[in-house]
Amino acid sequence: MSALHFWNGAWVEGNPGIMGPMSHGAWMASTVFDGARAFEGVAPDLDRHCERLVDSAYR
Repeated sequence: MSALHFWNGAWVEGNPGIMGPMSHGAWMASTVFDGARAFEGVAPDLDRHCERLVDSAYR
């Protein structure tokens, strides 16, 4: 299974090391983890999914 990640303005494949143990997200627990699924090339309700993600980040 291949994985795509959006990092530094580009889509990258694989498993990039994007968060180290001393990054603010890990050190201060200021992150929101999320994953979205797509079925046959379509991500259902992606707009509502993104709204929930942003709402979680504000809390």
